Amino acid sequence: MKANIPEHIYIKESIETLKIGRFPMYDPHYCNGRQLYQTLLFCEEGEEKQYEREFQDFDFVRWHPFSVDVIPNGGSKAKGIEKITKRLGFPAVQQYAFGDGLNDIEMLSIIKNSVAMGNAEEKVKKAAKYVTKSVEENGILHGLQMVGLL
Repeated sequence: MKANIPEHIYIKESIETLKIGRFPMYDPHYCNGRQLYQTLLFCEEGEEKQYEREFQDFDFVRWHPFSVDVIPNGGSKAKGIEKITKRLGFPAVQQYAFGDGLNDIEMLSIIKNSVAMGNAEEKVKKAAKYVTKSVEENGILHGLQMVGLL
């Protein structure tokens, strides 16, 4: 991950929830001469509306109160899962998905065996078939056991 500004509280607070242990490295020119497949826009809820109007080739999907995913128009985790599982021939009954962010709602809604993490917002939990423990409480392990995979 790279950031185009040295430091900002919105970046710090949202990235900390990912538990990756570090702030993105500052590199204001990282995007020059590269293909980018996803970016993050750090802004308060509602501020992304001006970007949606100006940049209609992209979708802006909120995953944190201070951040949105910026992805190609029509792209999403759900679309990616649909394409790969169709290509590999996995039936719906064999598909499982775990999520905890607002950007997981579409994915959790289309996957038959969807599991929301206990730390997820209520909107996310309502989109899933199951709700497990939080990330901090070994929610993935508990969820895998709950759905019978372990």
